[in-house]
Amino acid sequence: IIEKSESHGMLRRPKESDRNQELRREPTTEEWGSFRKILDALRVWEWEPEYVIPMCDGGAWSLTIQWDGARVRSTGENGYPPGFETLQSAIDALLRGNLGGLEGRAAVLLRAAEFAGDTEEGGDDRCLAACIRTIEDPLSPAEVQDSALEALGRMGMSALRSVPAILGLCRRAGGYYMRATIGKTLERISDAWAKQPAGSLLDALGGVHAAILDALSERLGDRGARTPLVALIGKAGSRDERTRSALMASLREDDKAFFQRVVETIRELDLWPPDAPRELLALLRERLLVGSPVCEKLVPVLLGFGSDGANDAIPILLGAMSNSDPSVRRQAIIGLGTCGPTAVGAGPLLVSELTKEHRDTHPLAMEALERIQASPELVVPALIRALGSKLTFVRRGVPGLLAEYGASAHEAIPALVHALCDDDQGVRRSAAGALICLRSDLAAYVDSLIAVLSNPRGVGLGEAADVVGALGPDASRAIPALCGVVQTARKGGELRVKSIKALGQMGTEGRVAVPLLRLMLDHQECWVRCFAAVALVRIEPAEAPECVDRLVRELDNSDNDHKALTSLCEMGPAAHTAVPALHALLRDPSIGDFKRGRIESALRAISLAPA
Repeated sequence: IIEKSESHGMLRRPKESDRNQELRREPTTEEWGSFRKILDALRVWEWEPEYVIPMCDGGAWSLTIQWDGARVRSTGENGYPPGFETLQSAIDALLRGNLGGLEGRAAVLLRAAEFAGDTEEGGDDRCLAACIRTIEDPLSPAEVQDSALEALGRMGMSALRSVPAILGLCRRAGGYYMRATIGKTLERISDAWAKQPAGSLLDALGGVHAAILDALSERLGDRGARTPLVALIGKAGSRDERTRSALMASLREDDKAFFQRVVETIRELDLWPPDAPRELLALLRERLLVGSPVCEKLVPVLLGFGSDGANDAIPILLGAMSNSDPSVRRQAIIGLGTCGPTAVGAGPLLVSELTKEHRDTHPLAMEALERIQASPELVVPALIRALGSKLTFVRRGVPGLLAEYGASAHEAIPALVHALCDDDQGVRRSAAGALICLRSDLAAYVDSLIAVLSNPRGVGLGEAADVVGALGPDASRAIPALCGVVQTARKGGELRVKSIKALGQMGTEGRVAVPLLRLMLDHQECWVRCFAAVALVRIEPAEAPECVDRLVRELDNSDNDHKALTSLCEMGPAAHTAVPALHALLRDPSIGDFKRGRIESALRAISLAPA
């Protein structure tokens, strides 16, 4: 709470809790004068009564200032007006009697505020000059230089003349905070010019242009400072040799976003040198050696030059695949994938990568194999070998790649069948999915699948049942083995259900399993009863009335009704006798939305619209 009149001045911080004492102080006249400058510069008198951002947690504040005839009262919860932190620092300094360090900051802020009110008339050159002198003076305190940078950022387009001074400060700045402030100021100046037409900045830049080019050539500062400089160069529209050299030198930056911005500027200005492919290839070779992430952006640029770029880039990328550093191979793999089918010869090397221990490169290698569309003759044998990898995640990914090759991967079927017995469930499921994709060539391997179904270890039986079921009547020789699994499967697992579903996909060939399926209608597990009913109807449609009646009875049990509804959906039109019961359920006002949706889905599957 601040009270100030001509005869009296008091600054008071109220007591916040039992642990904090109330702070009171009567500042000197000089301190009040400095403090008033800060208040005016921050436009405190224009603050809103309230700044609130709804949050579950955070901080609250309040401020009251009575100064002669001026008054402001403002509060906030998690929301703050511009300049709040500066005012907070000034109040703390005023309470403790050490406001002096903030006077320079107040002066700069005041000049910025004065400038802001005069921009329509061309701006206040004195304010701009004062800010430039502040940041050029190596003896200026950091807080004062920071204020000058803030003021220049608010000036926008008019602050262009200050860029050389800002770059000079960038050369001297050692702290992270100051470098970040410099980058933000340059960005605000650049953004102010962003809406201007290309080429409009060249005359305004004048001598600033040379300073920007020098900064880019020597890679001054960090990406935060150099990115707006590149944007300013783009707006200038200059196409001279010095601009070309500075931009080409900037391509050696390891930041992908900055690299992309430089490339876009070179394209906009049409400044690629005549031997650009050769220079970019040299850059690719250099950046690959250190595993630089800009290679991800560099390869597409090379491809943009047509065959000259692509044909020469691929050998460089292939050579990097033998590097022992996984970060280098990572960039090479990404680059080869970007090249697409042009890099088809990389197939064996990419598959070889799947056998190496650095798992971070494996997903990239798999993706690259898909993108280059490597010929089956090159890749399938290597993928088959990779199925024997000691690395689980490799074995999980390989079946999906083999499935992409379709009938061309038929030689991998024995290895995929063997993978059904893998100790890892993810590998088994992946192998089953691939075999189902290759089922047109799978009929000759039914005996191998039967062997898996008879595996004494019990591993892979469920996945083998899925594959056999997908083959349908073509795998009828496996019916005895499926019946054996149904009879011996342990309680509580999905194995019995999978085998029953497979039997249901055998058509009339599965009639030998009807007696067993009838027994399963009385099984203690609901899923077994429900899927046995579905399988019976598929094998022997005459069984439909009894099976549907059993499923309808399951609807009365709230623990089983969703299973029965799922099974009625599976039956489709054969379950038409369940329609009256389903409509009756829909009329029950006590059923929830989830169950109602299930009932309507079952009715749609039966091909009758709900009443």
